[in-house]
Amino acid sequence: MDPASPTTGEFILRDRSGKANVLVFIIIVTAVLMIPMSLHFVNTSDGIKIYLKDGFFFKDTYIDMTSLTFADLGGHPQVVSAMAKAGDLKYVPGGQALMLAEKSGYHAGEVVTLFNNDHQLKQFIDKWGSRGREKLKELKSRLDISGKLKKSKKFVEEKSKQVKDLINNQ
Repeated sequence: MDPASPTTGEFILRDRSGKANVLVFIIIVTAVLMIPMSLHFVNTSDGIKIYLKDGFFFKDTYIDMTSLTFADLGGHPQVVSAMAKAGDLKYVPGGQALMLAEKSGYHAGEVVTLFNNDHQLKQFIDKWGSRGREKLKELKSRLDISGKLKKSKKFVEEKSKQVKDLINNQ
């Protein structure tokens, strides 16, 4: 390579056609747009906290938790889910009830869309918390057919053997 020839970077900077400037501009704009699409900026009582979003979207880029009520959270389940994953439900209105729901096996992001206040949520968990988990286990065991499939396979094998023996004996 000729020492006097420009490197690729120098060539882009010296390009007077404007194509390189447009390319650099597009790259910068894309990078700037990716940041709010991938992060939640949440104003809490301890300052602004940053949480990763589950996808790329502009919704809920900035949320002021200090001015929301529990009923308002129904419109922001992704933020509640992100805060639950980070263990920061203490900053959410009704956070104690949401922590209790998480411990009871319910997803905080779903719970905020189902209840209007944390009192309703606490009543639901008190009434159905442990029974709900037991019922769920019972339903899962009823739907688990793996043991039944093994028994069915064994039954079919036994019957096919009996049929083969009858055919062979005749």
